[in-house]
Amino acid sequence: MDELKIVVADPTLDDVRGLVEHHMKFGRLHSPPQDAHALEIDDLLDPSVTLFSIRCRVELVAIGALRRLDDRHAELKTMHTAEHARGQGIGRAMLDHLLAIARERGFEHVSLETGAHEAFAPARSLYVSAGFAPCEPFGDYRQSPNTTYMTIEVKRLWAREGIVADMRLNHITLPVSDVERSADFYVRLGLTQIVADYPLYARLLAPESDTTLSLHQANPVQTGASIHFEVEDVDLTVQKLKQAGFEFACDPVDQPYLWREAILLDPDGHRIFIFHAGENRVDPPWRLRK
Repeated sequence: MDELKIVVADPTLDDVRGLVEHHMKFGRLHSPPQDAHALEIDDLLDPSVTLFSIRCRVELVAIGALRRLDDRHAELKTMHTAEHARGQGIGRAMLDHLLAIARERGFEHVSLETGAHEAFAPARSLYVSAGFAPCEPFGDYRQSPNTTYMTIEVKRLWAREGIVADMRLNHITLPVSDVERSADFYVRLGLTQIVADYPLYARLLAPESDTTLSLHQANPVQTGASIHFEVEDVDLTVQKLKQAGFEFACDPVDQPYLWREAILLDPDGHRIFIFHAGENRVDPPWRLRK
């Protein structure tokens, strides 16, 4: 995607108004009227609210707002990415920008409310990945089974700046006995090979991400490593892989840690997990709360 530009937005502009109205329609479609809390255009014009937009060239691809609750507390509102622009990190870019603005303005906490149903699962996962944790209703909100409330302490968030904030787990290296044979296995599994230096080394790119896998020749090979690929439908993915000739060591099973997973082995016996955890990967019920 081309370079993104984040600026303060005018909610009365036609394309901004259109995306705001789409956001409101989505909320009302998936929440009962008493739990649909999206801000309308007039609300976004209130001095306590700052609306931002993200544009790719001139095209509007996302909106998000920060609302002042008091001198120490702000709320995220109107977070919406255009459907065709999802899955490209644009929502996370808006979230990071809003949290940076909250820090600049001296807020100590940023909270939000979102839906509790499946339609809102991607939003909840985004917030959890940024460090938000469940909380009690705040402001004028009330407890409801249709609503999830979350908050983050701005000071704690930005205490992770520096070394830790710049660290991303995005590369795995596996020892293998035959690099070319293993590379062929992972290409069949769906990865894209980007480096081939046989017989010593190969590198592959995981689908739908920038995570890479390196294979290096080793003798002997120790097989303690495991690689996990998350999918939406474990059973369907396993079925397709079996049709493609893959043999599984363990068929799909629900685990007590709330993952559904199946296991196959690569040519050297490294375990490959095809799994689905959803929110339970980052935010299981037993997650440590600070």
